[in-house]
Amino acid sequence: MVSDPLPLRPRPRRRWPAIATLAVLVAAAGGVFGAPRFFNGRGGTASATRFGTSMATVTLRSLSSQQQVNGTLGYGKSTTVVAPVGTTQQALKQAQQQLSAAQTTLSADQVAAADAAANSRQLIAQDTVAVTTAQNQLASDQAAQSGDCSQPASQACSNDKQAVSKDNASLTAAENALAGAQLQAKQSEDQSSAKLDGDRLALQNAQSSLANAGAAAVNPGTTFTSLPTVGQTISQGEALYAVDGISVPLFYGAVTPWRAFQLGMSDGPDVGELTANLVALGFGNGLRRNDHFSSATRAAVERWQASIGAAQTGGVRLGDCHFEPGQVVVTDVTPVAGGPVQPGGPILKVASTARQVVVNLDAALQTDVRVGDPVVVTLPGNRTTPGTVSYVGSVATTSSGQGGSGASASGSPSGGAPGSPGSPTVEVDVRLADPSATGTLDQAPVQVSITTATVNNALVVPVSALLATSGGGDAVEVVTANGSHLLVPVTLGLFDDADGLVQVSGAGLAAGQRVVVPQV
Repeated sequence: MVSDPLPLRPRPRRRWPAIATLAVLVAAAGGVFGAPRFFNGRGGTASATRFGTSMATVTLRSLSSQQQVNGTLGYGKSTTVVAPVGTTQQALKQAQQQLSAAQTTLSADQVAAADAAANSRQLIAQDTVAVTTAQNQLASDQAAQSGDCSQPASQACSNDKQAVSKDNASLTAAENALAGAQLQAKQSEDQSSAKLDGDRLALQNAQSSLANAGAAAVNPGTTFTSLPTVGQTISQGEALYAVDGISVPLFYGAVTPWRAFQLGMSDGPDVGELTANLVALGFGNGLRRNDHFSSATRAAVERWQASIGAAQTGGVRLGDCHFEPGQVVVTDVTPVAGGPVQPGGPILKVASTARQVVVNLDAALQTDVRVGDPVVVTLPGNRTTPGTVSYVGSVATTSSGQGGSGASASGSPSGGAPGSPGSPTVEVDVRLADPSATGTLDQAPVQVSITTATVNNALVVPVSALLATSGGGDAVEVVTANGSHLLVPVTLGLFDDADGLVQVSGAGLAAGQRVVVPQV
């Protein structure tokens, strides 16, 4: 049983005219060299094989269609390591001093407010005693007046009235003094309260400023004392470079930290990556990956800092370490040992050690390639290694540079062909089955053969066996066991340009039959 000759992704019909032309030329050549076809009386045609033709066998086999493109071999994702920009040591010190000053001011004003309140309470107490004394004196003199004024005209009654009047005046003065003291105490309390509120706000601002400064604190180092070499591979925990004699190690993590690590910081995935590295490098001591920076995390940081000879602060500043998703290879180094650290300046370029091939594929061919398609990469020196399409871009870009697919139907570059400068392309990434087979070449040009379709149990003949019929169809010339020649119409399926084969199907066509092809 022969499978359906039309594969899931048939060869684009735009390539057929070139092949049809070849078939016409083959047929024409037979006429020129005196090999006319004639009916042999058995319903077929015959031709002499001595005029530039030979035989090929119809086979039943699997057939693949391949796309030949140019690619670039190199390392995976590349990033630039830069010196961090953030809070300098001087700015951090100033923020700490501002916090200390705000705390001192609040403490002093709290003491002053307490003293003022105590003085107010003392004055109020004194004035309260004076009022009580005046009230008691008035009551006493009023009682005496009641006893001496049975005769209102007496001297004693007159004296008592004068005493009562004086007592009323004294009581009024004492009550006014008490009211004044209470009012003064209230005003003093309000003033103290307002001042303390201002001091507390200033303290909160100073605390916030210090927290922000601490969150952006950077490594205060000023001089590069050690740098890697281009091509050097660096793994987790190993030094990328050193500043002021202290190494800056590589930590693994997909989240790029945007803040320093310290006790009291908010939870986040960056904290989880830090703890995962501390555990992986043996500094966890019972610590498990956690998005919370705890006292246990601080202790683990101190153990790590001790191992590299850094001050054991328990906090990790920006620039104390660098995070990448995995092992990296150094592709460029900007400063020199002994050179100054420039905030925001580039230090290294590193790339993932994962090897890959990138193809800028002609956008018109994008639908012919899918993730999972097998490929064969031809390396410099004509060595080959297998791989798989891992990514097919969906956004076309136009560039005047090289590196496009540059592939014609035969896999050879052609002027104005897809992938030539100015043609829109899409990125296609290839994952290599054996990355080690590619060595350490970076940005090396390679040839990529992408298998875009496969069909099993297909009847296959050489492309050169195809003949163009007068009706516009296709046929092959079959030679039977008794030497008769039959022109069998065929339907075309998948083409394999690499091996020059084509899938065919037609009534009376079977595996093992012999067909006429041009003589090589």
